[in-house]
Amino acid sequence: MLPDWVKRLGPVATRLAIGHFASYPPAFVWVVALMPAVIFSFSPAELAVLSEQQAARKITYRALELGGIVFALGHLLSVPWAVAKLEETVRKRQKVFFGSLVALLFLGFLVAAVGWGYIIFFLK
Repeated sequence: MLPDWVKRLGPVATRLAIGHFASYPPAFVWVVALMPAVIFSFSPAELAVLSEQQAARKITYRALELGGIVFALGHLLSVPWAVAKLEETVRKRQKVFFGSLVALLFLGFLVAAVGWGYIIFFLK
């Protein structure tokens, strides 16, 4: 027979795992969305001295660092849902968790549309 704390750990671990995997889509969207802002955060002279591959790597790493913040936020948002004990509380926190991830996802799409739209349509 397992101790009570081990039995309670199953749902917590499952919810944390779901929170982990559900955090990937918003993080990816935000990495792509932030690339135009990252590109403009470097001066042209700073990028001109680098090879094309070095400049792309520098931009990508900076965008990945910022996207990592969204990834960590997704994990943090899953903690209240994971540790909830009452079924009613679990459902409420689950809705808050997934609603927050969907909001992050669509906000990322909006930022991407603005940033990449500016690059595509206004820069020549």
